[in-house]
Amino acid sequence: MSFDKTQPSYISLRDIVTERTRSIVAWVGSGLSTPAGLPTWATLKRSLLNDLKSKLLSMDVDERRVEKTINSISNETNNWIAFGRLAHELGDASFKDAIRRALNVPDRIDVPSTYTNLWRLKIRGMLNLNLDRLATRAFCEVTYENENNCKVNPNEFHGIRAKSLAHVLSNPKPFIANLHGVADESASWVLTYESLKQLTNDDGYKAFIQTCILSNTVLFVGISADDQAAGGYLEKLVNMDVDIGVNYWITDRIDIATDKWAEKNGIRIIRYKSHDSEHGDLDELFSDLLSYIPTDEIINKPVIFSSKDKYNPDDLPEVSDIMTLGSNDIRDLLNSHASRLLSNNDVNSYDKYNDFCIKYDEAIYRAWYTSLSPGNNKLFDYTLVEELGRGAFGKIYKVYSVYSDSIHLTPPSPAG
Repeated sequence: MSFDKTQPSYISLRDIVTERTRSIVAWVGSGLSTPAGLPTWATLKRSLLNDLKSKLLSMDVDERRVEKTINSISNETNNWIAFGRLAHELGDASFKDAIRRALNVPDRIDVPSTYTNLWRLKIRGMLNLNLDRLATRAFCEVTYENENNCKVNPNEFHGIRAKSLAHVLSNPKPFIANLHGVADESASWVLTYESLKQLTNDDGYKAFIQTCILSNTVLFVGISADDQAAGGYLEKLVNMDVDIGVNYWITDRIDIATDKWAEKNGIRIIRYKSHDSEHGDLDELFSDLLSYIPTDEIINKPVIFSSKDKYNPDDLPEVSDIMTLGSNDIRDLLNSHASRLLSNNDVNSYDKYNDFCIKYDEAIYRAWYTSLSPGNNKLFDYTLVEELGRGAFGKIYKVYSVYSDSIHLTPPSPAG
């Protein structure tokens, strides 16, 4: 059975991705790494329990005590507490070695497609709970696709350093926050209740996470969003009566309790079906999302408006006459004139264009004006319908085109 693309929650996310009305930060967990053979919490716990049992049985320890210890840790439902006990019982050296062996990822292993698909969505950054650094390898692979080599590096850091690097959130460069550390640096690990408590009680770390949530749309993938180490931050903000907007959780969970928790805490669930540990529906989901993403070529290519060829460079009216026209007529007039100046293969074209900009600066300023009011909502041959977003350098509108029945997105463009 294929992924259900008619889910309202999915359509809502797809609109954000397609129209780029809000930046997206992905919050990812162990579910993304399992296709590469990496363990989940449960399988890693079993592996560590086997190591502990083997170690205890090799020592002068009563077998009944061994079984009691193993069963007690195995039955501990809080993995943070269980891993703390495992670290204590195994000892520092054995625990660290077991973790590194379990999270070792050979270079020959392919990066799971969900990681690369997320970066292809041009997300703002990634809050990564995994220690394996597959998120970084995926970023490099996608950058290689676009740049022919991996010369663009993300801002990458551990959770314990988040408070010192909060400034990266205002940097256009993508970031990867390895919130629970990386396998090669045991000092960065957050695997026990004590280490989690120390991290989450840090005011700088809390401020970093809250800023991510409030300034972006958060997309949870491969993770239990209701885990206190993840969605717990949304829950705290909601309990403070903070309007966090809408975030999204891609999951195969279908129980009512999960849905109620998500709705209460500003999260819309996008459901897919997994089949015997296969996640074909998830691949289909991302394939559909990516098919709605404009390519860089389309994004960066200037909008070319129809030229009415009404005016010649030598008969442009005086500024005082132009200022009596409507904003859209001014745009059309100045754009036509500027296009003619720059289309000439003339060494003096830019000098003429510069003189034109100086002489008609007031009219050019007027050409920036846009409005949604009927009668004033024309932008060249488009009709402005709705403002979708704005930033320091412009606005994004939903528009109707006179050339088709479809709705397009376009930023307002000044003359020239």
